[in-house]
Amino acid sequence: ILNTLDLHSQNSVEGFNPVIRGGVSIGLMDFQNNGKIILGSGDLKIASGTSINGVARLNLDGSIDKAFNFEASIEGGLICDLIVQSDDKIIIGGQNMFDEFSNTPIARFNPDGSIDSSFSVNISTSGIVRCVPVANDKLVIAHFSNTSDISSLIRINSDGSLDDTFDSGLGFDSGFGIEIFDIVAQDNGKIIIVGDFSSFDGQEVGNIVRLNEDGSIDNSFNVGSGPSDSGFPSIYSISLQSDGKIVLGGNFDSFNGIATNNLIRLNPSGSVDTNFIISGAVFNTFGSSSITEVEVLFDNDILIGNSYDLISLNNDGSFKNSFKPGIINREKTVGLSKPIVIKQSDVGNLYIGGSFSEYNNNFRIGILELDEFGNVTDFDPQLGGIPYIKAIRVQDDGKNLIGGDFIAVNDLIENNLAS
Repeated sequence: ILNTLDLHSQNSVEGFNPVIRGGVSIGLMDFQNNGKIILGSGDLKIASGTSINGVARLNLDGSIDKAFNFEASIEGGLICDLIVQSDDKIIIGGQNMFDEFSNTPIARFNPDGSIDSSFSVNISTSGIVRCVPVANDKLVIAHFSNTSDISSLIRINSDGSLDDTFDSGLGFDSGFGIEIFDIVAQDNGKIIIVGDFSSFDGQEVGNIVRLNEDGSIDNSFNVGSGPSDSGFPSIYSISLQSDGKIVLGGNFDSFNGIATNNLIRLNPSGSVDTNFIISGAVFNTFGSSSITEVEVLFDNDILIGNSYDLISLNNDGSFKNSFKPGIINREKTVGLSKPIVIKQSDVGNLYIGGSFSEYNNNFRIGILELDEFGNVTDFDPQLGGIPYIKAIRVQDDGKNLIGGDFIAVNDLIENNLAS
């Protein structure tokens, strides 16, 4: 598709006004109690025609909530995690952000986006990787040390002070390449962490570990040899069922010696749930591709996805025929915590975020909403990042040929070149 930019119309400011949108990667979202959506992305600059500084709030219909005014600056920074607390306050963690706080890696904001001055963190770290809320509005945080290795886990109190009753010992194995991809908190106060790591507090754990409330390893959780792969096994995503079972997605061809294809379900004890029989459709759709996101829905159906595909499974692992599979037109993945994120709101609305411009031939940038059958709804906040026009050439007919980093002109998909 080519969109015409008429050079002669530049004589009139009103006549020459192409709306050019850059790509935007929505890897983080959460919901406030009223169902409104908080989005976070370092390259989020436009929503429904309104200028945005990396964090925005959307109404249920996808329009921008202009009553939300994010007071901080994240220009040039990387948002690694975003959490809405039970009181609707917003925690944002990352790297090289928040000039207002001397580049602290974590800050809290009131429900309207204003800075929460009652929250002050004073920890020796250069970046936050993941955080998860636990009881009493405390946060468990995985963070970088000043040498850029994953250092350890800490827990902070509701005011941001360090909670000395949580002790993770030696933390993760040292060295570059250690990654924490997901953390979840169980109802019993224990937390499960997955990623690329082989030991925790000096004990071999194999890409997954469960900790007690005090930060010590829960040795009653035993995954055996854990994931394995001919290359480098990783666990990218974790989601909990209401019965305590644990669904994992990643890059592995077996788990504790049992053959699988990047997806497994564990019993609460850590043993493999052999009643979860993965449908052949999963193998056919994903092939050898990793599964980077899993989400257990309220009805215990399971959505799984990666950079290219999204499918739904019944709770026994069989393919859910009533849900339309999704084909994703991926854009960039740089700076994303995950290529795709799946979230279900408290009222059951299903949202997909990521780095894409199309989903099943529907033009959507960065975020979309699906109905219960997998169809794209009218929800469209019209997000955009910063477009970079690298070259302009005037053709013989007086029209402009532009090239650069952008994905749409006047909401027609152009993929970096337009005439």
